[in-house]
Amino acid sequence: MKRAELDVVILGEDLPNEGLVKGTIGTIVMVFDTPTRGYLVEFCDEEGRTIAMPALLPAQLKSYFTPGILKTLLVDNNFPVANPVDPDVMTDLMYKAAPAEWDAQKRRVYQDIQRLMVNRLDYSGMFEIMDGLEYNGLTLYSLVQAENGEPVWSNIYIRNFEIRDNESYVDPNLTDKVLIGEDGMTVFAYNFTDDCFEIRDKASMDYAIETHANLSELLSTLIDTLS
Repeated sequence: MKRAELDVVILGEDLPNEGLVKGTIGTIVMVFDTPTRGYLVEFCDEEGRTIAMPALLPAQLKSYFTPGILKTLLVDNNFPVANPVDPDVMTDLMYKAAPAEWDAQKRRVYQDIQRLMVNRLDYSGMFEIMDGLEYNGLTLYSLVQAENGEPVWSNIYIRNFEIRDNESYVDPNLTDKVLIGEDGMTVFAYNFTDDCFEIRDKASMDYAIETHANLSELLSTLIDTLS
């Protein structure tokens, strides 16, 4: 992916000599084409003071994505965009108790999803922009999307009910996590213990392939793999 001056990017690896860690957000201030393509990237602290300005190769950077930027990408590429979740509905889902008729396992899933949305506003904020998404085989689960009065297959409650309440097999690696999406080979989960978003292999869920501190970092990794 070609990048230009003033593009916002995410550092894809630790640079200890520069005092930078993977996931740090920076801005491209110069593009080099010789002897090979590279970028001069400025990284700043919260007060706008420059921390470092290293020259980096394309493989060391990832594009910066937020749900809002991702929505623009969907629109620009003529992909359908789900409506945002109504604010009153969002408040109910975040704070109201689960239906009384649900069994204990379903209530636990419901409570875990609530805990995720309350504690990680970077995640729940996505639903103020769009109710999940599907893009080139990538799916982020929805909260309320429905077809013919029934929740769509990608409903976050249904996907997590199936993982934790399955007569055939319940994967112990996922019982304390919330699945938030998937693609053809992997699932995306939130890990409460480590307070991070994970990518796990569908064929072997026993370890995380990658971990990300926030939703933007996860989105940047996922979208870069599709570019």
